[in-house]
Amino acid sequence: MRTTSFLEDIHHLVTGSGTPACPDVDSIAPESSRDVISLGNRLGRDLHQALALAIKWDWERQLDKERRHQTGMRLAMKGPAMGALDTVFCKAGFTLDANQLFQTFQDHGHWAHRSGYSSLTFGVLVKEMVLLELYAFSNDSRELEDYIQRQTRSLELLDSRTEGEKAAYWTAKEDFIDCSKRLDEPLMSVERYRVRNANIRWQWMKTFGKSYFELKKQSIRFENAKMRMDLLEINPQLTYAELVQLASESEAEKEKALNALSREVLSAPGFEKTILMDDAGETDFIKHQQNLKTIFRKIFLLIHPDRLCTNPMYENLTASQKKRLEHLWHEVMRVKDLEIGFEERQIGYQVRNVTCLLDALLMAEKILKNAGIDTRVHLIIGGDTYEEQLAWLKDAIARVDREIEAAQAELLALLKDEDIQEKSAMNRASGQQQEAIKAEMRSRAGKFKTQAKELELQLESYFFKGAA
Repeated sequence: MRTTSFLEDIHHLVTGSGTPACPDVDSIAPESSRDVISLGNRLGRDLHQALALAIKWDWERQLDKERRHQTGMRLAMKGPAMGALDTVFCKAGFTLDANQLFQTFQDHGHWAHRSGYSSLTFGVLVKEMVLLELYAFSNDSRELEDYIQRQTRSLELLDSRTEGEKAAYWTAKEDFIDCSKRLDEPLMSVERYRVRNANIRWQWMKTFGKSYFELKKQSIRFENAKMRMDLLEINPQLTYAELVQLASESEAEKEKALNALSREVLSAPGFEKTILMDDAGETDFIKHQQNLKTIFRKIFLLIHPDRLCTNPMYENLTASQKKRLEHLWHEVMRVKDLEIGFEERQIGYQVRNVTCLLDALLMAEKILKNAGIDTRVHLIIGGDTYEEQLAWLKDAIARVDREIEAAQAELLALLKDEDIQEKSAMNRASGQQQEAIKAEMRSRAGKFKTQAKELELQLESYFFKGAA
């Protein structure tokens, strides 16, 4: 799987074609997609290859423009994956004028019509080639060649069909291409609120954590003593060792949770971030959010557990590779320390960390490629007949609709989380009100402590008398 630049493609095609029309490769400098299409025609490329060249030329222009756009948001996100980040961001916002491209091909001897495309179906073709990112590969790559073979086969299957059947196929295909992008907003909304809820909890922990920890510690102490007394009431013949053994599992779980809470309380002040909205600019922030959708959608389609279980191509994965992908998904779902520590006025309050997500995407693609699996497998239409391909498209669309519904249900649960709602209200309380809340927590902790001591003394007295 080799990616190339536009100039690398042209150099290879010109020097390897034996065409005398372009003796000076270095002098080739197209000024428009029309020039690129004309060049593809002169070099004997078929429509799909010439279109891939035109898309690549336009994409590189947009990528170059994006890389020159050095503003606060981008400068704040420099890192080892910056080049890949640039590329992903440009792909996310990549747009083309399909009508203009169609007309240009038509101006070359009705090239589009001769290849089996109308203005409408050509627009679907452009969408599909962009979605599959075929413009990133070499113009004589196996990826592009395989696509052309699949596309040619589909056109052959449609050739004997009625106009109504052709329209049904192209409509389903366009809906399939568009439907994966419909996942963007539901998925990203879930992520925004997961991060928001984590930051609400962080802010609450920073303010109330110490008081809450003491309350939790004393309430658990009381619960443990009460449980031991209840066990004794059920079986008064228990020895002290037997009682401890019976209570140990439950008490160990509570101790584990208490230790985790302690670490959360102690670390809360260290998570605080200082990046404000003004440091980046609202326009860049909105663009950043839009591009995050594309990255997360790609991760979801590649390694969501349901996708891993049902895609037959993933049967080629070894047990170790499957385990790595499952672990990677859990890591994606875990809100990182880098994503915690933001208050509502800060840009990170509802934003996943782009570097973490991009690293996960690159790792997922690497694992799949090592297993010989095309990372665009979920976008390649299956089936050998017209009926099979149409059925595949409808099933794929229905699946995405179900995934959107699941994401919306998860979002609703996040919005209705009563614990988060309560913590958010406490975070917004005045300083005086917050001090009163902390005082009430300390008071409740004191009562639990007193009750726990009384029960512990009863337990000691019970076993002491038994010994006497």
